[in-house]
Amino acid sequence: MRTRITQRFAKASISLITALLIFAPVSTIHGDEASHVSAMVAELVESTNTERLALGLDALERNTVLNRAAQMKADDMAANGYFSHTSPNNMEPWDWMDRAGYAYIAAGENLAVNFMSPDKTVGAWMESPSHRANIEKGKYTEIGTGVAFGMYKGREAAFVVQMYAKPR
Repeated sequence: MRTRITQRFAKASISLITALLIFAPVSTIHGDEASHVSAMVAELVESTNTERLALGLDALERNTVLNRAAQMKADDMAANGYFSHTSPNNMEPWDWMDRAGYAYIAAGENLAVNFMSPDKTVGAWMESPSHRANIEKGKYTEIGTGVAFGMYKGREAAFVVQMYAKPR
């Protein structure tokens, strides 16, 4: 199953990037493309939870409101061509959570751009001390993930936002 999703992910990445209008938010994707993005998001969450379970931590539960916050952030990065925890309008990860209506006690964010696969994305996060710390933080209980496509540094790019939190 994981191999099939990874193969679909690779094909979807190429077709989505070439088929989408520049800066189109994921929320405008329809049909097969939407199911491929959904599969990518599911595999990103699965890979993150695999790492947590290997460390003896509980799996993170997907939260639709946290997903919305992560998707809004991913869409904003794609639409505005930036890659940063702080937007050009000085919005921080917590601002996106607030906008989505997600109340939290603790929260963190991991970002990726131009990833090759969900497993490689999570693998790269695990090799980065600050990103790994977010995945390993035991107090986080929920996860939200967003994927969007746009331009970054003059090239087509895929943006990933993964938010971790403990709800209030």
